[in-house]
Amino acid sequence: MTRESSQDAFERRYMAAFEALAAQHGIVVKYQRDRAARDIGLHLTKPDREGAETLTSSLVWFQMKGITAAVLTKETFASSNYVKL
Repeated sequence: MTRESSQDAFERRYMAAFEALAAQHGIVVKYQRDRAARDIGLHLTKPDREGAETLTSSLVWFQMKGITAAVLTKETFASSNYVKL
C-alpha cells in the first residue's frame, strides 16, 4: 500500500482549503506541471446585479509555502510584522 508523508497530507489539505476560499472570488487556474514557480492562479471575477459573474482582466498567481505550526507558531505569526521564508 502506498504511504503519503505528513507533509504531503498537510499540503493536500491546505491547498484544498485555499482553493475553496479563492473560488469565492474567481476561477482557479492551474498549470498541468509546476514548471514556472507558480502553484495556483486565480482569474478574478466581478459579480453583477443579477448574481452572475463577469471575468475581469486580472489574473493573480500564488506560490504556496506549506509552513506548519511546528515551524512557525500561531502566536509568533500573530506578533510578527513579516515572515521570512
